[in-house]
Amino acid sequence: MPEKVNKNIYPSRSSNYTKKPSLQEFILSPQVVLVEADMNRRLQERLTFVEKEVEKLHEEIVSKRADKCVLEVTIKSMDEQHKVTMANLVKSHEEALEKYKRKTMQSFQDYLPDLKHNFLLHT
Repeated sequence: MPEKVNKNIYPSRSSNYTKKPSLQEFILSPQVVLVEADMNRRLQERLTFVEKEVEKLHEEIVSKRADKCVLEVTIKSMDEQHKVTMANLVKSHEEALEKYKRKTMQSFQDYLPDLKHNFLLHT
């Protein structure tokens, strides 16, 4: 038998040449299992916590998307109202300017004969 295999075999040799666990291995094995079980429990708790956080974030994203859609519709509506209001203001200002021009021209035409008369008197 090779020496490497021989190290793991006890002198008492069982019929199938398997290594018999030592007393220390018997003691450490349950401790390792307990540590692994505790680690698994903590990991499971952390996983549950993270899953809850992910769910909260998902709900927040869905809510923000809905808010975004409402905001986009509101902004579009306000933009249309603004365009209509601005068009009405432009039209109103143009009409006011035309009215002012007409009144100014009328006033000038009304004053022109008096001005001619005054020139004739003073010359």
